[in-house]
Amino acid sequence: MKFIFLHGLGQTSSAWDEIVGHIGQDRCEAVSLYNELTADQDLTIERLDQKLTDYLAAIREPFILCGLSLGGILALRYAAEQHTMLKGLILSGTQYQIASSPLFTFQNMIFRILPQKMFTRMGLTKAQALQLMRSLHTLDMHKQLASIQIPTLVLCGERDKPNKKAAIELSTNIPNAKLELIAGGGHELNTELPEVFSEAIEQFMTVSFYSKETV
Repeated sequence: MKFIFLHGLGQTSSAWDEIVGHIGQDRCEAVSLYNELTADQDLTIERLDQKLTDYLAAIREPFILCGLSLGGILALRYAAEQHTMLKGLILSGTQYQIASSPLFTFQNMIFRILPQKMFTRMGLTKAQALQLMRSLHTLDMHKQLASIQIPTLVLCGERDKPNKKAAIELSTNIPNAKLELIAGGGHELNTELPEVFSEAIEQFMTVSFYSKETV
């Protein structure tokens, strides 16, 4: 089973390097959400949806989608469309209703005062980051959650208070979901606690997939 990793808004695909190292490079692909994006192009959640759909269409084997924050939102949106090759979902620090998220409100405020060079490191412009935030403002996937029938692991750091409520609700409203709160973890679990994150993935796979293969 292949793992496809989707990074957060303020990250790049390298945020998954340690986890890919733990799991094995032959089993993993970390998607760069902003590659091939030029400064004059619009950046919206719909554009990223299409980019991800095109990318995953080329994968000819079963895969697990794993996303943090923005990456988790993209994974959720893709899973709601019930693609055949998608067999499992791992969501970390993920919201499904942005209007009610204090984290995105705070992040939007911070982005407005950050210098351009901070966004250049991510591979996008400040204007594109703000445009993406605006496109996320009306996100509400509450009605779609029940349609996601694949095994799902919902992760959240115990210190990630802005996302803890959403994590609990995701694990309650996605039929085959399990919640795991990570002790001592903040929002960016993939870079803060990569070993713990990797162990959570392997445990999820053992319980949801590998054990079934031996029955």
